[in-house]
Amino acid sequence: MADEKDLWTCPVCGHRFVTENMWHSCGVYDLESHFEGKDPVVRDLFDRYRELVESCGKVVCYPQKTRIVFQKRIRFASCQTRKNSLRCGLILPAKYPNVKNLTKIESYGPRSHGHYFEMNVPEDFDAVFAELVLEAFQAGGK
Repeated sequence: MADEKDLWTCPVCGHRFVTENMWHSCGVYDLESHFEGKDPVVRDLFDRYRELVESCGKVVCYPQKTRIVFQKRIRFASCQTRKNSLRCGLILPAKYPNVKNLTKIESYGPRSHGHYFEMNVPEDFDAVFAELVLEAFQAGGK
């Protein structure tokens, strides 16, 4: 992660942000609550995703109210638990429209594109997806 002095830490929730006093919901949520009422495969999918993200380097995992995010300097990866799948999001510097399991791309600027994937089985986290996770991690520290 970037030098801690580079990031502002909210005195209430302890989450870190690029800019001081950045608006946020200031909630502290439990990771396990995201898996209540979900099929067991969803936890397996999350564990595989988390393993891929954390294999890139030091990150912080923040469970939020409706999603789980991973932060290097920015929040570059996220996921939302579904009944029997995991919706994974990556912020990438370029668009990759022809990747397996891709459901949507949202552009936030010329070099910031949210890619969203619907993952159903652990094998969905293949080598191509792992490369995208690494690219998002590397871009997330700039």
